[in-house]
Amino acid sequence: MIKALKKWLMRSVWLISLIVFIQPILGHTQSMVHLHYTGSIKLNFGGMTAHEFYKKTCDDLNKIEAPLGKVTPFKVSGSLKDLETYTEDVYISTENGYHATYKQGYALEQKRPACDYKVIPRQEITIVYYKQRSTYAFDSSRPQGEQWVRSELPSSAVSKMTGNAVAGLWGFNVRPTGKKDRVANLFCDVAEIRLGKTNELAGTMCAWHSDPKDHLVFLGHPLELDLSSQMQMGKGATSQHVANKVNLREAFDASVFQVPSAVKNMPFYADEPNYTNPEKDDTDLDCKAEKKRTGINPCASPAELAKWCKAEMDKTGEDRCNNDDMDDSSE
Repeated sequence: MIKALKKWLMRSVWLISLIVFIQPILGHTQSMVHLHYTGSIKLNFGGMTAHEFYKKTCDDLNKIEAPLGKVTPFKVSGSLKDLETYTEDVYISTENGYHATYKQGYALEQKRPACDYKVIPRQEITIVYYKQRSTYAFDSSRPQGEQWVRSELPSSAVSKMTGNAVAGLWGFNVRPTGKKDRVANLFCDVAEIRLGKTNELAGTMCAWHSDPKDHLVFLGHPLELDLSSQMQMGKGATSQHVANKVNLREAFDASVFQVPSAVKNMPFYADEPNYTNPEKDDTDLDCKAEKKRTGINPCASPAELAKWCKAEMDKTGEDRCNNDDMDDSSE
């Protein structure tokens, strides 16, 4: 019995040694960080409930429309309470410089007639390729054809907003309190945060800082994660964002960082935050403004751009899409 046990132990040690030896040769298994959050937002409706507020908005509108015979009854489909909660999953690939956020919540859709409201599911996705300086944002509540938006990160944002919790709060005043908390089985450092000199947007956050032995470095910086935050937003409005699950070594899933091929190389939107327009686009357009002005989004597709060009040509007699060619022909 003892002889058999010794033989089993020797075989186990040999097998472990073999695994340790061949792992560097075969390469390590890629992983990613995954955080799951629950969040809540409490808005201030001047002492009224959300239902009372939108009902009053409808009544006020009907007072204006009544002389025109356009009075419409107040109607809400779904629960307004759903607007106050959401869940969020964050994925970080430290090796590739990817950061993805998937947020599931609800939005309030105002249908026609104006007093007809509907609470609808809303999905928001933000995928950032830091090394490529590209951000892709999806919002299911936007009109079809405009749900994906691509914007560019300036080089300064790549160095400052690297997925780290404190660095991500760019523009906030952050004051460490020296206190610690435990969230999702990780110890984090509590800090007070405030935007500007007033308390219109202020609160607390708790950030986890990776240790060198964790080998979690994101774009040259030790990884930091915002595990919880509580914010006061204006008078009476509050928000809370808390991680209830954190996996620092989840199996890598490339699909959570992928965007549709048609979206990956779409034009940058000029009015998106952080847009720097380093190289002039084909028409140098503010796409959303043109959509609002003409009803055509020239950045949605080449077909829509051609449609916009023709409409502008018919309206003004000027070919705004081929100004360079016109200049060359006049010389």
